[in-house]
Amino acid sequence: MEFQKINFDNSKPLYLQVSDFLEKKITTGEIKVGEKLPPEKDLRKTINVSIDTMREALSKLEKHGYLSRRPNHGTFVISSSPVAETGSIVKNGICLLMFPMGETSTYPDVLAHPQGARIIKGIEEKVREQNSFLIYKTLNGKDEEIPFNDREKEVSGLITMGCRSQQYLKMLKKTGIPFVMVDELPSKAIVDNGVDVVVDDDFQGAYLATRYLIKLGHRNILFLVESCNHEYFRVERFNGYKLALKENSIPLDKGLVIETGRFDQDLSFTMVNGLLDRSGPDLSAQPPFTAIFCVSNSLCMGAMKALGNRGLRIPDDVSIITVDDLPGFTQVTEDYEEKGRIAFKLLTERIENKNLEPRRIVVPRKLVIGTSTGKLKKRAPKLAAVK
Repeated sequence: MEFQKINFDNSKPLYLQVSDFLEKKITTGEIKVGEKLPPEKDLRKTINVSIDTMREALSKLEKHGYLSRRPNHGTFVISSSPVAETGSIVKNGICLLMFPMGETSTYPDVLAHPQGARIIKGIEEKVREQNSFLIYKTLNGKDEEIPFNDREKEVSGLITMGCRSQQYLKMLKKTGIPFVMVDELPSKAIVDNGVDVVVDDDFQGAYLATRYLIKLGHRNILFLVESCNHEYFRVERFNGYKLALKENSIPLDKGLVIETGRFDQDLSFTMVNGLLDRSGPDLSAQPPFTAIFCVSNSLCMGAMKALGNRGLRIPDDVSIITVDDLPGFTQVTEDYEEKGRIAFKLLTERIENKNLEPRRIVVPRKLVIGTSTGKLKKRAPKLAAVK
């Protein structure tokens, strides 16, 4: 790590010269995030400035979110880009506002949801980096406006989770507090209303899962979902499934699309079991599908129970891909902690500039191969399509 000496003939204050060239080294990656700077006394000798000038320069970089100075540990680079209004965020904190989970969910609230907990972990990580604090607030679904106490009204911004209606959106705007939404309303059009949002790539997830099953030789692929209609992300998910079929000249078979109505293991078991019954009462009869793409772990567990009752093995008889994190399974997942970090970054940028164009950041999905999928060994008779 090389440092230049200060130009004393420059009219610019010494501490600004020091902070400017350190900032340049950080933003260009010459000094990397996570790297520890030399001790102040060594750094000031190298640059040839007083200890007070050195401390003032480092304080400026710390205020702008580049550095974290820890007593008895040293000074570390924590970001390669400035954090907007760091002082305001540190002083007033931010509020994580959690709306009730949708009717189709099996979880009572966001905190109980495994993915939700991981997103919050990412938000908390960024809050700690800024030496700030996070206020948690949960709505009951009956409020006509967001009931903030005096302390909550002073927060710098809001990150919302579970906001599922236009009514909630109106309530948020009424507060006048900058906010970012994690996941969107049923309509993607909320971006047109000046809302920053961080979302999953549901289309990509379904497409990747279906395409992989086809690559393994499967053509009769059961699509197990709570719903394919109404909400934008559900439609996109179904579109991803259909496109993978279309690209491989596989006609859509409506008989291989099961909508349970909610994320419920018992409903999944009942409906998959019913489909298996249609293949004949004989337990040795081959199922009308050789693979299943489940959009949640609860639906996956119900399907597994139905397969087990028939003596069908995974993946020997039926391959399964799920969404979420089910240990050992082939699954469509994403970096949920990063989703939280992105939401925090968008919020700080929104606080700094309320006139920014609304952003819709799509977090990419990825396919993780596990032991629940395998190459097709024997093709099963196909179920007649529902007319």
